[in-house]
Amino acid sequence: FFGGTTVEHDISCITGVMTLHSLDKALYNPIPIYISREGIWYTGKDLFEIENYKKLKIDNLFKVSLKVGDNKLLLMKKKKVKELGSIYCAINCMHGLRGEDGSLAGLLNFYSIPLASPNLISSGIAIDKDITKKALKGIGVKTVPCKTLKNEREIVSVKGKIKYPVIIKPASLGSSIGIETAKNGTEIFEKARAVFRYDDKIVIEPKLENIIEINCSAYQDECGNVVVSECERPIYKDEILSFNNKYTDSEREFPAKIDFYLSEKIKDITKKVYLEFGYSGIIRIDYFLLNVL
Repeated sequence: FFGGTTVEHDISCITGVMTLHSLDKALYNPIPIYISREGIWYTGKDLFEIENYKKLKIDNLFKVSLKVGDNKLLLMKKKKVKELGSIYCAINCMHGLRGEDGSLAGLLNFYSIPLASPNLISSGIAIDKDITKKALKGIGVKTVPCKTLKNEREIVSVKGKIKYPVIIKPASLGSSIGIETAKNGTEIFEKARAVFRYDDKIVIEPKLENIIEINCSAYQDECGNVVVSECERPIYKDEILSFNNKYTDSEREFPAKIDFYLSEKIKDITKKVYLEFGYSGIIRIDYFLLNVL
């Protein structure tokens, strides 16, 4: 499943196509289910090639849906409906709301379709930066402090109560979309209003100096053991890790050249979060290391 109705639509398509090509065709029959910007589900051979998405021809695709009370996928062709087959397992390649937030996980669970991705509850915790921080605090994991605003009227409430510069983020968006920085009390009003265009809740964090970012991933194997990756460091020259840094001008250091103790501590935290929040499938956690440059 990939695509969707959010501003992360295009990134989700890249994730979906990469996943389609990574599956062993001798073992699996992957079926792409593309969700359009209007929320309509499609499948078709054109969805396997990323070049086709530049000018995707919907007329070459077929509408699909789930069969009520079953794990069957229905194909709608020339005003006729037929069963395309059973879904033995689904992979959630959605980014953002109505997919990554647990919506798709809940729908698939309702239809008794196994999902090789995090479930509804753990997805819901992770999609909202405000909720994520509160949940992590509950299990003793440090996060960057923040102010949470739920509407534009609350922007005035932070004046005089925060130190600048700050980072302003949509609460439920990823891919570094919609992130702004404010250097003073005048900029906070303009920048916060801009971020509210992307989400109805925003978080304001202090802009950290002298940091490096580290990524660490984990998954659960067939025996139930949590397998944690080596640490990775994204390299970027911009003020923050931007959309372009992530997807068009990316450079990675893997394994990250950091102190062994720090690396092991990050791995331990990743495993702890995975187990405490009941994750399944693959997750990635992003870390800030302070005062290491």
